[in-house]
Amino acid sequence: MLIPARFVLLLPLLCIFVLAQETSPAAASNGPTLQKGRIVPAMRSAAKPEQSYALYVPTNYDPERSWPMIYVFDPGANGSRPLELMKEAAESYGYLLAGSNNSRNGSWQIERDAAQEMWNDTHKSLSIDDRRVYFAGLSGGARVSAQIAQVCNCARRLS
Repeated sequence: MLIPARFVLLLPLLCIFVLAQETSPAAASNGPTLQKGRIVPAMRSAAKPEQSYALYVPTNYDPERSWPMIYVFDPGANGSRPLELMKEAAESYGYLLAGSNNSRNGSWQIERDAAQEMWNDTHKSLSIDDRRVYFAGLSGGARVSAQIAQVCNCARRLS
């Protein structure tokens, strides 16, 4: 079977088009490839690289639907620690998890900035259901999560 000459001539153009799509700014702006089913210990904020957070995305994550999110605060700024404790439940029930690596016991300004940037960055790169956002923490992290939930009025209230 012979391939018509016009199709042979179009093949290089098709290859160029596909390569241009893969390297276009629009393709790059979708952010880093998500690593599903494991904790990524330090996701750097695109806008403020000095801010980072641990991230857990369930293996069945699909950006075509919205997902519930739990933002977690550790008193020692170790975002991975609480995510390790929560990841099995998050996987089973389909929750996204993000734990700040900057928020720690101390200055409210540092805690607020860390929470704000974690919120902004995850909302740019993930499909989050804003009706199902929760905050959690241990010790000083619980204080941070309670304050943020009250100030932003953006957390789901359990009644």
